[in-house]
Amino acid sequence: IAELNVLNRLLAMFLTFAFTLVVVSLSRVSAGPIKRDIENGPNSTIYDALATYQQSFAQMVKDLDFFDSSTLNPVNWPLDNVNYNEDAKELTLSASYSSSIELIPSFLTMHSISMEIVIRVDEGDISAPDSNLRLSLQSYKVSGSWTVGSVSFDLSVEKDEDTFFIEGSPQPTTVSVDSFFSALEDASFLPEEMESVLSSNAGLNSFSLQETRLRLLYSTSSGYALALYGKPTISGWGSFDMEVVLQRNAGSQTNVFVMTVQFSSFSLASLVDQLTGIDVSDIPVIGSVTVPSLELTIATDKPSHLLLANADEIEEGVTLVTSFSLGSGNPSLTYTIRLSEDNVTFEVTGDSTSVTVGTLLDALVPDFDSNSVTLPPGIPNVFNIAFKDYYYDSDTKSIGVTVEVGDDINVVPGFVTVSNAYITVTSTVMSPIEASISGDAEWKLGSKDFAITISRADDGDGYVVRGEGESFLMGEILTQFGATILPNDLSSVLKSSGLDSFRIDGPVVEVPLARSSNDFEMFFAGEPVIAGWSGVTLNAAVISADSSTAVAGGFEFVNTNFAGLIKSLTGVTVSFISLLDQSLQTAVVISPRTMTDVALTGSLLSQLQVKKGVSVIAVFSFPDDCKSDLMCQFATSALGADARLQLRSTITSASEFVIAAAVSDISLGSSLTLSEAALEFEIGAETSVGISGTLDLNNPDLVFIGAVRVGVQGLELSMKMVGIWENAFGINWLSFGNAVISMSIKPGVPLPGLKLGAEVHIGSKADKELVGQAYVGFDPVLSENNYYYGSISSASIQGILDAFGMSASIPRPLAESGFPKGLSSSFSLAEQEPVPGVIVPAGFRLNGTINILGYEMSADISLNPPTEFTIDMNMDPLNLANGLFQLYRSKNDPNKGPRFYANVKPPSVTLIAEGYAKVLGTIEQSASLEITNTQYIMTVTGPFFGFSATLKVYASYGSLRSAAFEVYGLLSSTWRTKIADEVKKVIKAGADAATKAIDNAKEDVRKAQEKFDDANDDLKSAENAVKNLCSIKSCGKVSTCIGCTKPTCCKKKWGTCIVPCVKWDNCCTKVSVTDPTCEAYNVGCAATRQTALAALDAAKATVNAAKVSLNVVKATLSAAEATYKAGSDAASAIARLGLEGLINIQKIEFDVTIGVAAGGQFSGTLQASFVGGNTQTFSFNLRLKSISSMAKDLAQKAFPGI
Repeated sequence: IAELNVLNRLLAMFLTFAFTLVVVSLSRVSAGPIKRDIENGPNSTIYDALATYQQSFAQMVKDLDFFDSSTLNPVNWPLDNVNYNEDAKELTLSASYSSSIELIPSFLTMHSISMEIVIRVDEGDISAPDSNLRLSLQSYKVSGSWTVGSVSFDLSVEKDEDTFFIEGSPQPTTVSVDSFFSALEDASFLPEEMESVLSSNAGLNSFSLQETRLRLLYSTSSGYALALYGKPTISGWGSFDMEVVLQRNAGSQTNVFVMTVQFSSFSLASLVDQLTGIDVSDIPVIGSVTVPSLELTIATDKPSHLLLANADEIEEGVTLVTSFSLGSGNPSLTYTIRLSEDNVTFEVTGDSTSVTVGTLLDALVPDFDSNSVTLPPGIPNVFNIAFKDYYYDSDTKSIGVTVEVGDDINVVPGFVTVSNAYITVTSTVMSPIEASISGDAEWKLGSKDFAITISRADDGDGYVVRGEGESFLMGEILTQFGATILPNDLSSVLKSSGLDSFRIDGPVVEVPLARSSNDFEMFFAGEPVIAGWSGVTLNAAVISADSSTAVAGGFEFVNTNFAGLIKSLTGVTVSFISLLDQSLQTAVVISPRTMTDVALTGSLLSQLQVKKGVSVIAVFSFPDDCKSDLMCQFATSALGADARLQLRSTITSASEFVIAAAVSDISLGSSLTLSEAALEFEIGAETSVGISGTLDLNNPDLVFIGAVRVGVQGLELSMKMVGIWENAFGINWLSFGNAVISMSIKPGVPLPGLKLGAEVHIGSKADKELVGQAYVGFDPVLSENNYYYGSISSASIQGILDAFGMSASIPRPLAESGFPKGLSSSFSLAEQEPVPGVIVPAGFRLNGTINILGYEMSADISLNPPTEFTIDMNMDPLNLANGLFQLYRSKNDPNKGPRFYANVKPPSVTLIAEGYAKVLGTIEQSASLEITNTQYIMTVTGPFFGFSATLKVYASYGSLRSAAFEVYGLLSSTWRTKIADEVKKVIKAGADAATKAIDNAKEDVRKAQEKFDDANDDLKSAENAVKNLCSIKSCGKVSTCIGCTKPTCCKKKWGTCIVPCVKWDNCCTKVSVTDPTCEAYNVGCAATRQTALAALDAAKATVNAAKVSLNVVKATLSAAEATYKAGSDAASAIARLGLEGLINIQKIEFDVTIGVAAGGQFSGTLQASFVGGNTQTFSFNLRLKSISSMAKDLAQKAFPGI
C-alpha cells in the first residue's frame, strides 16, 4: 500500500504540472491581441490585425500597393488565420480574395488568390504592444491559379518592392505558342523583316511547347515580362529547350518578343538552312561544322532587362551564338552569327592568342596564300600575328580579320611611329587575290600626337596613313627631317618673309605607303600663320628619295597682290601690266628642287608643277573700266569683257625666270571656243618666246592644240587633234583623229625632228569597225626620243568583212581566224606618250592573240636590250572528243590553257611552264616547270601511290647534266584523311578492347563485392545474434517436501500455500536440491549459444573467403587498367571529343631523292594535333604502301601503349 501511494503521488504531481503548463500556455496565447483580431469577425483584415500591434507598420505594409488598387491590395482582404511562433518570433497572417484580378487586360487574370504575410518581431513583446515594439516584414507569398489567354496555370507569387515574380505550370503542359499570345495586340513574336522567311522555312509562326513552365515579372513602374519555358515541337529540331520572353515596358505601346533555343550537337549549316533557306555549305568553317552547343536568339526589337539578364547582348533580328575551335590544338572561339532574309554575317571573339591571321585565313579561304599578299612598307606581317576578332559577310563573300599590333610601326623610319594600332585584313573568299588593310591608331609626329587611320588610297593603288593633330612649327619638322623648303638662290629673300619657320594650325597629314621603306612621301595641309599673310591655305609635301629629303610648300591665296607677292618672295619686279598690282586669286609653290612625280592639291595648286624655285599662278578677270591701262583695253576689246586672264611665273633666281599670260574660255562662235591662248617669256640661259593655244570644236567634238616657240635653241612647231572626226572628208566608212604632227629645227643640226601619227577607224558600223593606231617620232639629237607604235583592233576575217559591210558564207572556225583581240607592236629607248592615252613603253614590245580555226594563243613579248627579255605565252584550254582529251592550265582552272613563260635578265634566266592534262577521262596529271640558271623546279600534282599529292622535283646546280635531283612532296587532303581514318580505327579498336576488358573486370569486382557485402551482412547478423544470446545462470538450491503425513502446507508465502503436503503424509520433511527450472533454462540456453556461435564461425569463414575473392578480382582489375590504360584514355577521349577529335593531320611532307621517293618508304615530316592538343611537328617514317602500319605508329603517338 505504501508503494502504491508513492506512485500515485508522483503521477498526480506530473498531471498537475502538465495541466498547469497547458493552462498557462493557452492563457498566454488567448490573452494577447491576436485573439481579439480573430474575434473581430470575418470582416477583419490584415491591416486591422497589424494596426492592433502598430499603426505605422500597418500603414507601411499597406503602402506597398501590391496591385495599384486599394480594393486589390491584399492587406485589405478578409483575414483567414493568425498564428504566432514564440520561438521564431514570427507572426503569420493569412487572407484570401475570392474575385479575379486582371493584371494584363484580356491576357493575364489571377483567380482564387490567397496571401500569407510573415511579420518578424525584432524587438518588444507582441502580447503587450507599445511604442517599443519593432516589427519587420519577413516575407509574403501569393498562391492560387491564373489564366493566360485560354490556358490555366497553378501559380505562386513572390513580391520584391514594386515587382511581382509569378511562376506556374499549365494544365495540360503542352501550349500552342501562337494561340497563347493571340489575345495580345501586336502579338507577332517574329521580326517583321524575317517573319515570312522564318514562317515558311522553320514554321516558327505556329508551334507548341511541351513540358511548359511559365514565369511572370509584373512591375508597377517598369512594365511586365512573361517567359514561357519548354521543349518546342518543330520538325527537324529534336528535343531542345526553348524560352519565349514577352516584354512590355511601362509607357510603351508595343510588345517585344525574344525567343531563345538551346541546341546541343547541331549542324550550323543545317540550322541556317532551316531558318532562312540560305545555303551556307560553301561558307568557310560554319558551312561544315557540327557544334557541341548552340544558342539561337530571335528578337523583334532590342529588349530590356525584364527577365533577361543578358539583354545587353541581344540585338533585334536572328542571332546564333556558339563556340568551337578551328581545329585540334586551337582555342575555342565564340561565333556570333546574324541572319537576315538573304544574308549571313558572323563575327568571332574569344581566346585567340594562339591563332594567327595566316592560320585563320588558311582555314577559311580556299587556296589562300598569305605569302603572295603584298603588304605596305612599314606594316608588320599581320599574317604572323594572332588575330583579335574576325567577321564574314555572305553578300560580299568577304572576311575581315582584326589584329592588335603590339609593336610600334615605323611609318617613316626614325620620325613617324604608330603605336596602339589595330589593323583589319579583308579578303574575298571566292577570289582571294590580295587582302586589303585598314586600321586605327595613334602616332607621334615629332613631338605632336596625331590620331590616324590606315586605309586604301583613294585611287585604290597602295595604302595611305592619314591623321589630324595639334598645331606645330614647320621649322621643327624641317629640322627633324634635316630638310629645307627654300631654294638656295632665293633663300635669303624667302627667309625675310618668314618662310623658313611658321606655325601650321589644324594640320592634316597623309603618308602614302606605296614606296620602298627607304623612300617616302608625306603631305601636310592646314592654315599657315605667316606675318602679313591672310586667307591662305597650305598644302606641303615632304619627299625622301635617294637618301635625301626635300620639302615643297604650296600656298593658295583667296586674294593677294600678284606683283607685290612676287617682289616679297623673290625680289623680282614684275610690272609690265598695271593690273598685276591688284588683289588676285593666287597660288605659290616653293621648292628647293624639281619634283616631277609630286602633285599638290588645290584649285590652283593642282595646275602648277613642283619646280625648283618659286612658281606662281594667278587668275583674274578684267574690270569693267580699264581706265588708262592699254593692255586691259586691248584685251577686253579683242577677247571680250568676260575673258579670264591667267598668269604663271617660275623664278629660279633673280636672273632666271619664266612668265606667261594666258586667256581662257573665249567664244569664237556657236561651235568654236578658244579654251586657252598663252604667251610665254623665258629669261635666262634658254631665253625664248612662245605662243600656244587650245581650240575646242563642238561639232564634231574635237580639240586642236597648237604651239610655236622661238629662242636661242631653235624653232618648235606642234599641232595635235584630240578626238575622232567621224565620216572624215564625207567618207562614211572612214574616221580618224588623235593626230599629232610636230617639227623642230635646232641650230647646227641638218635634219629636223619630226613626230607624226593618228588613229584611223574603218567601217560603216561603230560596233564592227577596225581601229588602227600608228605613231612615229624622230629626233636627230636625242636618240631616246625616237619611237614607233602601231596597233590594230580585232582583225579576224569576219571582222574585216563586217567592217566593209560585206557578207559571205564562211565556216565559223575560218571566220574567227586572225587576230580577234588585236595586235600591237612598238619600240622606243625610253617611254613616250605621243598623245594622251597612248603609251609607248621602253624597248621592243609585241602583244597579241592569234586565232587559227577557233583555237587561240596569246603572246606578250618584250625586249629591252641589254637588260631584259621576256616572253609570256598563254593558250586556250583544249577539250577534244567530248572530254576524252583535255588540256588546261591546272586542274582547278579549266578556263585557262597551258602557259609558257621565259625571262632573261642577265645573269639570271627563268623558264616557267604550267599545264594539266586529262586523257580518256581517267588519266590525269598536273605539272609546272621552272628553270633558272641556278635551279630546276618541277611541280606535279596527280596520283601518288593511289592518292593525290603535290610533288616538287628540284635541283640546284652548276651544270644541269650533273645535278642531283630531289623531290619535295606534300600529300593532299585525301592522303591525310585516309591516314587519319585508319588511325581512328586503330584507336577505336584499342579503346573497345580496353573498355571490354576493364568492364569485364569491373563486373567481376562488382559481383565479388556483392558477395563480400552479403557475407558481411550475414556476419553482422550472426554477431548481433551472439551479442543478444542468453547467459548461463548460476542455479541455486531449493527446499522440497518429502514425506508429509498431514495435508498441511510445508511452505507459505504471503499467506499462500506454495508447497502443499501430500495427503498420505502429515509430516513434512524438507530437503535442499538444485533449482530444476534454472537447470532447464541453462540446458536450452547452452544449445542456443552453441548454434549461434557455430553460425558466427561459419559467417566469419564466408567473409574471409569473399574477401580473398574480392582482392583477387580487384588485383585483376588493377592489372587490366594498367594493361589497357592507353585504350582507356582513348575511350575517354572518344567520349569527350568524338572520333573526329582524336587526330587532325594538317600536313604531311617529305624531301628525299627521287630514287627513295619511288620506293614509297622514307622519312618525312608530319604536322598534327592529337586529342584536341597543340599542333606538333615531328619526323615520321612514311610507308605509303602500308597505311595501316603508319596508322598504328600514329596511334602509338597519340596513346602510347595502345
